[in-house]
Amino acid sequence: PWSSSADRPCVMDAEERLVALLEYCKELTKLHGKPDGDPLKLPTPKEEGALVLHEDVLRRLQAQVPGCVDLLEPSDHGGADDAVWVRVRRPRGDARQGPLGQQVCAVYASLFTAHQEALREGRGAQLTAGVGIVRWRVDASTVVDHPLVLIPAELVLDETGDFVVRLADAAQASIWPFPGVADAAAARGQIAACARDYRLLGGAAHAPTDKGRWEPLLRRAAYCLAADGVYVDEPPKAVAKGLALAGAPDGTLRVHNGFALWTQPDAGERGVSADCDALADALRGLPKGRLP
Repeated sequence: PWSSSADRPCVMDAEERLVALLEYCKELTKLHGKPDGDPLKLPTPKEEGALVLHEDVLRRLQAQVPGCVDLLEPSDHGGADDAVWVRVRRPRGDARQGPLGQQVCAVYASLFTAHQEALREGRGAQLTAGVGIVRWRVDASTVVDHPLVLIPAELVLDETGDFVVRLADAAQASIWPFPGVADAAAARGQIAACARDYRLLGGAAHAPTDKGRWEPLLRRAAYCLAADGVYVDEPPKAVAKGLALAGAPDGTLRVHNGFALWTQPDAGERGVSADCDALADALRGLPKGRLP
């Protein structure tokens, strides 16, 4: 309680000043953050702080550098959808030799960098797993090269020194909104309805490696998004060094049954911005003159 009613305007003024200060902090994170990339494409490793791993690269390394990369299918862990999806081991000895061995080293090092950056910022190492790679040149100025389904994931360094990727706690899959692509607006509702019919939304997300589970949705998406849409039963090919997908999307829409894993370069800035918004909303929700 306040000693007199004259104190209340001062308290209300303090609340307003705190909200304004939080808005200022939010603007500072934008000012010092990195510029947004193309929202219709995945970030590239050339963008500072970005990590992108394509399924084609991981499968190539799994096959040709045994023991370093594992992509776990549902049958590998009793069908539990919340089990580890991807495991990357630190390459040792002869496994480090040659171009592919060096590529495994680069993948492990990129995961280590992402993990350490998250720890420095006081947050968990978060990834996004994207399933169903949509490649489509809608028109001369609009090119889509992005997964259809988004699944929050986490990156963990386990006690053996392996990096593992698993479903984030309480995470659910969502349909990517195709921002600014008017041609996809009507189809998105049909795709979401199909995903619910197949129980791919609303519960614990299925593993991105579970291709049979995702196939019906991805086929449906190809047919809904374009009259000549094509479903491709494999991930898109990546360039030799694995930094990007090979070739550019053309006028034929293709939905690939594959996945990618990536981090957003500005995850830390977005976290600070979200905290500022949450605290400002809490201050606005307090009864007038009741600043703690």
